[in-house]
Amino acid sequence: VAPAVDQDLLAPIRGVDGVAEAEGVFFVFPTIPVDGSGEPITTIGPPVAGLNWTENPDISQLYLIDGRRPVGAGEFALGADTVADNDFEIGGTYNVVTPTGPRDFVLVGTMQFGFPDNAAVGAVLSIFDTSTAQEVLGYPGQFQEVWIQAEPGTDQAALERAIVDLLPADVEVVSEEIVEEEFSDAFDALIGPLGTILLVFAFIVLFVSLFIITNTFTII
Repeated sequence: VAPAVDQDLLAPIRGVDGVAEAEGVFFVFPTIPVDGSGEPITTIGPPVAGLNWTENPDISQLYLIDGRRPVGAGEFALGADTVADNDFEIGGTYNVVTPTGPRDFVLVGTMQFGFPDNAAVGAVLSIFDTSTAQEVLGYPGQFQEVWIQAEPGTDQAALERAIVDLLPADVEVVSEEIVEEEFSDAFDALIGPLGTILLVFAFIVLFVSLFIITNTFTII
């Protein structure tokens, strides 16, 4: 887990020449919503995570589907698929088990990660405004990461060097390509054991099927 980034670094980063926008973000799990039937929403594989809804839509990639964005300590939003498949209604109050403990929130909207296609691929996402996310996800005065959007035509290498000069030694600047590669490696590490388990089950099914077929013909 990478070290947290102090929120006081956000303003200096935004002031660097070539930075179009910068936003502090979170993706923290487990963050588990509990529906109106008292059932915690879990998955087999995809993350059940909490994150913040940033102001810049190009950085957040969250798109409002119904209702409105969460504002303030008592509100949250959920993925549209999660609401559709479980006992949730906009306007209802629901318990969310966060890294800092269970809390009640009013569901004010539904969202989708990516548009028009939903890129959440089964993930259960609970979304808060940024200050609430800092509090309930366990990052007071901090961000998990800062995402930076460069102005068109900016030299990326020079921009990275300028930002590095602002940061403490334990915080690094990485490009979008490196982030994609690290995410892909992490996904492979998660899916790899699952693929092995499924392959073992496939061999078991094949063995049992062959045994039943052979035994049936022997009896006949």
